[in-house]
Parts: sequence; C-alpha cells; structure tokens
Amino acid sequence: MTEPAIKVVLFDVGNVIIRATHEITHAILRDYGVPYATAIRFYANDDYPEFSRGRLTATEFGERARARMNGALSVPQIYCAHNAHLYDEDEGVVVILDALQSRGVPLAFATDTNQWQTDRERELIDLRTYGRAFRSNELGALKADGGAFAHIVAEIDVHPSHILFVDDSPEKIERAAALGMVTHRFTSATTLRQELARLDLLD
Repeated sequence: MTEPAIKVVLFDVGNVIIRATHEITHAILRDYGVPYATAIRFYANDDYPEFSRGRLTATEFGERARARMNGALSVPQIYCAHNAHLYDEDEGVVVILDALQSRGVPLAFATDTNQWQTDRERELIDLRTYGRAFRSNELGALKADGGAFAHIVAEIDVHPSHILFVDDSPEKIERAAALGMVTHRFTSATTLRQELARLDLLD
C-alpha cells in the first residue's frame, strides 16, 4: 500500500530550524550572580508555560521572573538572558526550507513560543517568508495540550494523513501521530533530507 501524498510540511522551530539550549540562559544568569538553584529553574516553573500559552503578558512574565530573583536583575537583563538560548539557525534545515519552497511544497510551523522568543526568532530567520506560523501564545495552548494539533489541522484544512510533522520532541511526535499525521523525529538536517527524499518531496 502506498503512503498518502504529503501536501503540507509542518515544522517545529526550536531545535529544528533554530538551535537552542537553556544552558546558555542558565550560564548568563549565573554570571549575573543569580544562585544556581534559581538559574536552573528559569524555564522550570509555572509561569513559563503560562507565558507560552499567552496567559501572561511579556510585562507580567518579566516582573514575575524579576521577583523570583529578588529584584537582583532588571527585566531587560532577564529578556536578553532568555533570548540568548536561541543562538543560531540550522543552516542545513534552512537549505531544506528553501528547496521545499522552490518545489512549491506548502510549509507551516507549529511552535511552543512566547513574545520574547518570537522577537529573537525573527532576528535569526523570518519564517513569514515561508508560511504560516501557529504560535502557542496566540493559540492559547502548547502542542502537548489537548486540542492544539486538532486546531492547527483545522486551520491548515488538509487531512492529517497528508501532513508531515517534523519535531525533535518524542511527546509531540506522539501527539501528532495520534491525530493521523505522518511524522519525522528530527535529529539532523541529513536524516530529514533523507526522509523528505523518501516521501518524494525532495530529490
């Protein structure tokens, strides 16, 4: 039995298109004098996912993060430390995006993000030139939340079996697969290109 033709490729952003590591933020906070136990919990607290769901504004999140650090840092310092965790585009994946676009393959993006991350993302790459981005802070839900993928699929208006979803997270791959999407767990641009060739999306 042949696989259904892929009509849309839906990409995650962080650690797929843009290289990222929270350790950069942790190190910057430590350099500012933030205690280790506080620095390593910058992303691991109840506020961060709520910021990424759009339930906290950038101002609210910044002030709460500042309070957790006992006012030792300014919000602009925290903003810069946060954004540094997105540190470079993956040039191999960008080449793939360009190749898919040149072949007329529709592209879209599904990203767990927030306003600060979007600011940084756009310094590195303007995804608006490739396709629509579904951002968690605009959807009001993370990809791991119930209903997020169903909403994205409805907006794309393509049957899930015709969507290839590319993400580095096993949990999010599992969510997409449960909805019927074709999935590829990202590990490198090389293996992604091989999978796209297997699916007749690239040569």
